[in-house]
Amino acid sequence: MRVLIAEDEPTAARLLTRELESQGYRVFVASNGREALELAERENLSLVLTDWIMPEMDGLELCRALREHPDKSRYHYVIMISSRSSPKDRENAMTARIDDFLVKPYDQGELRARLGVARRVLEMQERLHNQNVKLVRSQEELLQANLHLTEATEIAEYARNRSLQLFEELPVAGFTYDTSGCIFEWNRRAESVFGINAHEVMGREVWDVLGAKLVGKREQGQIRRVFEGGSFEDSPWSDGSNFFLVSSHCIKNRDGIVVGAVSTAVDVTQQRRAELLIERQKQDLVELNGKLQALAVTDGLTGIPNHRAFQERLHGLTEQANVGLGFSLAMVDVDHFKHFNDTYGHQAGDEVLRKTAECLIGNLRGSDFVARYGGEEFAILFRGVDEESAVQLCDRLRARIESIETPYSKITASFGVATWGTAATDAEDLIVAADQAMYLAKREGRNRVCFHSQLQKAA
Repeated sequence: MRVLIAEDEPTAARLLTRELESQGYRVFVASNGREALELAERENLSLVLTDWIMPEMDGLELCRALREHPDKSRYHYVIMISSRSSPKDRENAMTARIDDFLVKPYDQGELRARLGVARRVLEMQERLHNQNVKLVRSQEELLQANLHLTEATEIAEYARNRSLQLFEELPVAGFTYDTSGCIFEWNRRAESVFGINAHEVMGREVWDVLGAKLVGKREQGQIRRVFEGGSFEDSPWSDGSNFFLVSSHCIKNRDGIVVGAVSTAVDVTQQRRAELLIERQKQDLVELNGKLQALAVTDGLTGIPNHRAFQERLHGLTEQANVGLGFSLAMVDVDHFKHFNDTYGHQAGDEVLRKTAECLIGNLRGSDFVARYGGEEFAILFRGVDEESAVQLCDRLRARIESIETPYSKITASFGVATWGTAATDAEDLIVAADQAMYLAKREGRNRVCFHSQLQKAA
């Protein structure tokens, strides 16, 4: 599959090109948005990976330009790869109709997963386009057939004469009936479509022959309006298994009085089933995308949010903190974790991590957030909590962890707490401050809570 990279930073472009080529993609590279737009049009490239900030035309402008392309049959799947990751940035990207968003530095596995989703979407789009082309052709053929039928009906109305030969040779199922609904003509195509011979239907009411499921109250109402001098075209009739487009026109005698009706039915069962299949596939794709998005922010071992989800929540809280709503961060490390792996095996180590995660998430307040940071470390965000309160909450969590029952050694954990505005006013600095406090807890004997201000006192 071919893919376009729009990236003005040569090193980043080379790294991304190398990764995509290792996955079997043929890569085209543009150093700015305008060059990327021209390359996408010239090479008919549907999959685009773009940086946000670029000269001449940035990533958002590139996406808008692709969406405004006059060829609506080609869909461009655009993945934004940017270091800008605030909720407002994401909102702006989605407003520009970006399909997906990756934060630099990106995880290669996550990139492969997102590209897999993009490939499936584009393949589905191609199949939908081909199905739509077939449906349009079928509709054009149907329209042409109905035009032929209308012309035949007009000839019959003006000449007061029904031509049996013409009626029999119609390319669609056709039948005529009087104002009581009794059938008096049933052509060969009707025999084929409905599987009923002409001699079996003569003198029987049309709704009795076709059945109540196909000719229900709505359809009988349409027929009555035709008896009043009206007509209808391409009305969908279905018995739940078969689908038809039905047109009906009134038949008048020499005095202009309606004496019956002529109807045609085009079997569109295959086209309708194809449409329903496409709709189901689209719904399946939406559900799959939802599952992939959930997997992207969930830790596979513990089932709690992962490092990426933590970073998103942390940056969201920093923006709220800048308008007055503070928070605290706690870094948590399972004590002597290597001992569990070395003594009892890695399965025991995995169980210790799962039990610790269950304990943390089961004892947090509703406004708090916990994620697996990596390895045996967890990160907790306490919304609207100062350092003193965060320490008290962490001490309760520490005691809960210590009380976990296992067939192995007792589980304990060391906590390090840092508060926004007191320890740092930058997200990365806040993580460093909490991490330093956690290592202070390790040095002082483990299974305890230390806070950042203690580091200054220790110094």
